[in-house]
Amino acid sequence: MKVILYGLGKGLEYVESNLKEAHEIIGYSDSFATIKVFKGKPFYMLEQLPEISFDYLIITVKNRKESWKIYELLSNGPYKIAMAKVIPFYVYAKSEYWDICMNKADIKQAEGLIMGTSYARNGFLTNYLSVPFINLGVPSQDLFSELETFKAIIAKYGNKLQKLKYIVIDMFDYYYFNYDASLCKVFFSYLGYGGIIRKHHYDYNAWYKNEFEKELLIQLGIKRDRDITNILDELFEEHAALDFEVLAGERWKYINGDVPLPIGHFMAHIINKKDEGVIANNRRYLEELLEVIHNFNPDIKIVLVLMPKYISLEKTKEITLGQWKDDFDKIIEEICKRENVYFKNYKFCTGIYDNNHFWYDIDHLNTAGARCLTSIFDEDMKKELY
Repeated sequence: MKVILYGLGKGLEYVESNLKEAHEIIGYSDSFATIKVFKGKPFYMLEQLPEISFDYLIITVKNRKESWKIYELLSNGPYKIAMAKVIPFYVYAKSEYWDICMNKADIKQAEGLIMGTSYARNGFLTNYLSVPFINLGVPSQDLFSELETFKAIIAKYGNKLQKLKYIVIDMFDYYYFNYDASLCKVFFSYLGYGGIIRKHHYDYNAWYKNEFEKELLIQLGIKRDRDITNILDELFEEHAALDFEVLAGERWKYINGDVPLPIGHFMAHIINKKDEGVIANNRRYLEELLEVIHNFNPDIKIVLVLMPKYISLEKTKEITLGQWKDDFDKIIEEICKRENVYFKNYKFCTGIYDNNHFWYDIDHLNTAGARCLTSIFDEDMKKELY
């Protein structure tokens, strides 16, 4: 295929480096440059593009929303380039973290998967575990998305996960069973962090009024089209785009010991209003997740964990969340009657939750704290499960 790359910014290098050798870059273009050559190839002005013979023009602008505007300009504007030949790369690139992460990991050697929220993503460092794990935690992920993610993993990569022995599931907090991301304002933030794209109960989300696919484009600049994905698969070794990276191994800032509590923690709808329907659904999702895991391999050990928060938050929430703890404990106790299902509670882990030098903010461990908590967890696993 003959390809023209549009855009000279920070998204270009990734696109260039992943173009398969069978395809040829015949030139470059951009709306802001007036040069005639770039990297030894012709540089085309926009008005020249309709006269050039090529198979695809790939827009390499990393900002998805801006990239979509350029697509509209080139295909529907004065230049009238055939829509089928113009592809805004990052708009259609993979945006689900589980797929991006699994694609880069040494799956055949993986013995464990870590699933959950930002607490798991920031709190467990896989290079501090004794066996090979892949951390798939995504900020604001709910139990429905955990289930859908694992089903997607098995469908795509299950034949390579022959050594899988352990799955760690971060249970967020006592009110996790009351949380449905698709009903919350944070839904598109979750998707922006790489959450699995499922509509779920979005139609009942009071924060957004547009159809899901339209809002996905408005909020994140993401479009889904299997035919275009297949074209990207044919052209590129990989194609991935995350709005927000979480670099758990590079978080060295720490909080003051007297850091104030954000009031939002205690005003959140999911803390203050119990939804029995959501709770029942989430219990069912967790039970189904355990069944799917053990149908894949009945010998896999599943470890449900509660991660710590900083002491000031934990102590305050201990009072505020008392209404949730008993119900949470009852569900977990029943769940753990199943074979190969375990529960670990690190919420009040001495030396971790009470040391401000280990906290990036009052919710999330910094890298030093994550190293220490991961080491404690690994030692517990050695004693009981490895």
